[in-house]
Order: sequence, then C-alpha cells, then structure tokens
Amino acid sequence: MEKFVSDIVSIFSRLMKPAYILIFFLWCNGLCKAQDTVKNVFTKYYTVNQLKSDFVFFRTTLEIIHPSLYRYHPKDTIDAYFNKASVQLDHPMNELEYWKILAHVIAKLGSGHTSVVLSDAAYRQYGSVQHDLIPANLYIHNDRLYIRSRLRSTDSLLTCGSEVLAINNVSGPAILNKMREFVSGDGYSNTFKDRRISSQFNYLYNLINGDQYQFFFVLNDKGKIKRGVVKAVNTLRPIPSAARPVASSTISYLPTIKYPQDMLGTAVITIPNFRYEKEYEALHARFFKEVRQRNITNLVIDLRNNPGGKLKISNDLMSYIMTHRYYYGVADERYVNISRIEYLSKKSVSEGVSLADIQNLGHSLYRHNYDNDSRQEVRMHEFKGKLYVLINEGSFSAAALFATMVKNQRDCIILGEETGGNAYGSDADVNPIILPETHLKLNLPIDWIYAPTYQSKNTGGGLKPDIQVSVPLSSSYNFKEGDPVLDALKENIKAFATKAD
Repeated sequence: MEKFVSDIVSIFSRLMKPAYILIFFLWCNGLCKAQDTVKNVFTKYYTVNQLKSDFVFFRTTLEIIHPSLYRYHPKDTIDAYFNKASVQLDHPMNELEYWKILAHVIAKLGSGHTSVVLSDAAYRQYGSVQHDLIPANLYIHNDRLYIRSRLRSTDSLLTCGSEVLAINNVSGPAILNKMREFVSGDGYSNTFKDRRISSQFNYLYNLINGDQYQFFFVLNDKGKIKRGVVKAVNTLRPIPSAARPVASSTISYLPTIKYPQDMLGTAVITIPNFRYEKEYEALHARFFKEVRQRNITNLVIDLRNNPGGKLKISNDLMSYIMTHRYYYGVADERYVNISRIEYLSKKSVSEGVSLADIQNLGHSLYRHNYDNDSRQEVRMHEFKGKLYVLINEGSFSAAALFATMVKNQRDCIILGEETGGNAYGSDADVNPIILPETHLKLNLPIDWIYAPTYQSKNTGGGLKPDIQVSVPLSSSYNFKEGDPVLDALKENIKAFATKAD
C-alpha cells in the first residue's frame, strides 16, 4: 500500500501544483491508516450455499409477487440483471456485501416502492458504534453535487452552494452515478432517487465506501476552484434509510392550513405526507369548513416533498376539491392474493417463510378496470374556486397520484417541478418479506394503480407542472432567499384577478 501511495504521489507531482501535493499525500496517508468500522460491524460471513439459497428466494419472490417487475424493462433484460447478480455469489460474503448486490438489482427495476434493506440486527449494530462521515450535507441539482451545509463551522472550505467536483479523487458525477446504483426510484427518472440520496448523502456514502479519517475535496465556489483536506466527523448515527429496516417516510406529520396576508382570499394547505390516519377525517372537515366560512376563492394544496402514504387519506381530500364525481385511479392489477401476502409478511417476521410458501401463492394476473359505478362522490360543500397544486421531485406515491388524478379530472394549475412519482400510475400496498438465511428485508408492493392517464403512453416520468419553477441552488432545501414557487403562485393569482376585473 505504501508503494501504491508513493507511485500515485509521483504521478500527481507532474500534474498538480506543488502546493497541493502535500494535501494529497496527507489524504492518502489518512486513508492507509483508517480503520473501517463499517466492515468491522459486518463480521458474520455467509457461505456460498446460503447466499445462493437466499438469492433464489429473493428472485422467486419478486417474479411471483411484484406487479411492476417488467413494467419498464422487458423480461429478458430483468433476467439478465438477475443472472449477472447470481454470478457474483461465488465466495462467502458479509451482509453489507450481499446487500450491495441485491440493492443493485432493485435499483434497476424502476419501482421506487421496492427496496432491500439490512436486517434488524445489522441496523442495531451499525447504529451502536461511531462512524467517520463526510462533515457536510450534500444535495443534487441537475446531475451535480453541491454543499448544502457543513456540520462544523471550522470547515471554511465547505461553503454552502459550492459544487463538489471531486471527493478523494473521484469526480462528483462518478460518485452520484455509483450511489444511484443502490437507490430505487420510479420509472426511468432519477428525480426521486436523487431526493433520497440528497437526504442521507454522508450516511449512504459511508455504507458504500467505508469509514475514512479525512476527505480531499475539489470544489467550485462561484467560479473559483478550491482544494483542501477536511477531517471526518466521528459520530453515532443511524443507518441510511435506503438500507435500514424502517424508512423515515413512515413518520406522520399533520397537515396545516394558512391564510397568507399577501394573498387575499387564498388558503394554503400543506400536506407533508398522507399518513395521518387517525386525524384525517376530522382535519379535512375542519379545514374546508374554515375555507367556506372565510369565502376563500383560491385554494393551494402544497404536496412538495410529500412521499405519499395511505390512499384513503388522499381520496378523502380529493372529495373536498373535485367539482363532480371522479375516479380514484381507473384500474388496478396484481398477481397474488393480498390477504395471503399480508399473512406471509407477518409470518416471515415472526417465524420465517420458505421458498415453498412463496411458490404456493401462484401467479395469475388480476386486472380490475373501474366502471362508472366506481366513481367517487364529492362532498356536499366541495370547493369550487380556483385550485392550485404545488409539486416537486419529492412528491411521490400517493402524492404524485393525487396530483395526476386532480389534474386530469378538474380545472387546476400545477406549479413547481416534475414529481418523483410516475404520472402513469403507482405501485401500492408495500409488504416486507424476510430472506430466510441472511435476514435481509425485501420490501415490495402488491398492487399497481393506473392513473387517469392510463390510455396514454407510459413515459416512465413524473407529472410535469403547468408552470415550471426551477428552484435556485441556494434555495433547494431552505428558503432563506424566499420561496420561488410561492412567488410564482402570487404572480399567477394576481394576474388572474386582474384579468377577471
């Protein structure tokens, strides 16, 4: 290893300015000495037979149950992904190594509702020890990495908004492409993938690359190229949601309603997610009672960064804003019995299920096309005024489905950025199945719901807004310089009012 470092320094001495040779040498030296606690956590190794047995279970489960396995790629392409992964199982592996292979397959499918995560035991072990992480939060914009915030005020090199050209001599685009191999998203789009990566960048980077004492950054700070070494932050952190048993999106945050003083006659309902199952009926009733009492003429539904949740909650909300009977989806399909899968899912957690249990489910397409009797009723006092819906790449699952169905069945204006969820439809009813040998957890959907765009072509992309508002880099995660989407909304409301007058 020392000879390798010496050779690399010799090469870079001919390519780099002398002032940076020492920096690069210090980075290499720190890398040599780094004790990789990530690998030390995953000390248990599984035999080739155990890995292959679990892989057969993994593949069979997807092939029998998943409603969208071949939705974005033909069967021979998906088979090639499976076969390529299977060939790699030629030596004993620990859980992290095995997870990388399976996660790579899942990321190829185009189903953002599907994931494979580490076992509960690995999650607890990883979270019980400290790890050396990149001392900054990063985010993705237009296929590039940027500094969102630094974790230590003393790291002056890591300026907010600076583009990350390279970390430890690996280019920013190469780092991003590598991370995308382990994170799932809908269709052919990277929007929701990138949102997930941005929310947990330094933790996911740690899982993929291991602990490192220091990081050599090359940054573009407003046109000025900056280079330097920063020490890792040693911290006790939970495992990234892309690989942990319980995703952060299961946390429920209640919606709020506000009446901005600078937008007269306007109400803004912000829905962080559709998981407020105990409160949704009372909350929706109260919100729209206030809307009627205040004679609101402009209603804004803010679904930005809403990862989805319960379909019945979003359906209830739709019943207050639709002006006539409507479809909540126009068709759905699945291949297995839902109640049977729910039973096996619980059994796999408590006592385990076998390959035979999965095979005995059978595999037969069930498709239900909704007729006129399937149309939903609107509320007696539904909102009939001007409707606006705000979306972005964080609008996923039930949120993207909601925006698409409203857009296709009611007069409204969509503002913001393309949704992370597919505009053609959405997977639903996610259930976990535990792999028998390694105990990795496969989360997979059972149902697929077609949006009202069912008869059009599935482009594999999200719902595009009527008014595209590109969020500046400095405002991508916080609106210290104002909210450009709300600014565009105000202008539209003002223009509409002027035209009406």
